[in-house]
Parts: sequence; structure tokens; C-alpha cells
Amino acid sequence: MKKLIPLIGIMLLLTSCNSTKVPNVVGEEAGYARGILKGQGFEVETIEKVEEDVQPGQVLSQQPSAEASTNKGSKIKLTVAKSPIHQIKGSLTLVDSDISGSEDNCYGTGGYDDIQGGMSVTIQDGKGNILALGQTGNGTQPSSEYSSVLCVFEFQVDNIPKSDFYSIQVGRRGQLNYSYEEMKNKNWEVSLSLGK
Repeated sequence: MKKLIPLIGIMLLLTSCNSTKVPNVVGEEAGYARGILKGQGFEVETIEKVEEDVQPGQVLSQQPSAEASTNKGSKIKLTVAKSPIHQIKGSLTLVDSDISGSEDNCYGTGGYDDIQGGMSVTIQDGKGNILALGQTGNGTQPSSEYSSVLCVFEFQVDNIPKSDFYSIQVGRRGQLNYSYEEMKNKNWEVSLSLGK
């Protein structure tokens, strides 16, 4: 009479046949890591985490960890580095004796007739790629003894990705250039001025 393999033994055998070690993808680019895992029969879930000094898209950690045994078809969770997003606030101050308009809507004239509310604000990286766009508000005259010769245009540009270098241009005027460290030290605020 043949011996019958106990049912629990069959189940353990099937489980071990379907089980495999999870490859180590920490440090890899997320798309490449996803391809490796899916190629070995795993499902993949990614979670983004903002990291200042890590290449965006790099896998920071995985769960289950590398070399752990789990069944094919199981879900592997990858934590992937995401670039921090910044906001630049700033102002352009026109100093000129020929400012026109009102206290809450002033603008330049003559050689500064291009200085007015709604000027474009362009943020570029060191290669000239546009990172973000914004525009100034209306010009306002501060309450001071010099208010008649001052017109201030404030702006705020959101969703700026991390870059080693930033070039900021307001309207058609020249660019101001800052490194990433300089912008951090300035608390992401800049002041530009034109005129006398």
C-alpha cells in the first residue's frame, strides 16, 4: 500500500515552490526597480518621500526588505525620493521721479514704461530650462517720505523644483542668479531694484 503524503506537507511544498527571495532594489532608479520586481512576478506600490540631498526617483527603501522570502504576486512597497518643491517670494522696486498712476496701481513711464503690474516672472535653471512661471501684482507706493519716487511690484512663484542654480527674471529686465545654497540662506526671498 502506497504511503499518502499528508495534506499539510503538500501545502508546504506548494508554498515553497511559489516563494522567492525579494531582490535588492534600494538605490536604484524607480522605473528600473519596478521592472526588476515585476519581471520576477511581484506587484509594486510606490510611495514618494521628499529628500533634500538624494537624486529624485531613487529608491530609498523597500518592504519586504531585500532577500526576504515571499510569494510571487505579493506587493512590494518602494519608498522613492521626491525633489523638494520651493516657493520664491520677491519684489521689484522701481525708483524714478516719473512714476505714474495711484498708490495701489503705480507704474513706470519713459524709459521704464515696461515696468507695470502683471509682468512675467521666469525662474530658470543653469541650463536655461524654465522651472516655473509667475507674474507680479500691481505696483504699490509704500507709505514713506520717498513714496512719490517708489513703486513696488511684489510676486510669488510656486512649485519650483530643486536645482543647483536659479535664474530669476522679472519682465524684460536682466536676470538675477543664485545658487541653491544662496536661495536657502535668503529664505527663498529676493529683492530687485531699478532706477536711480
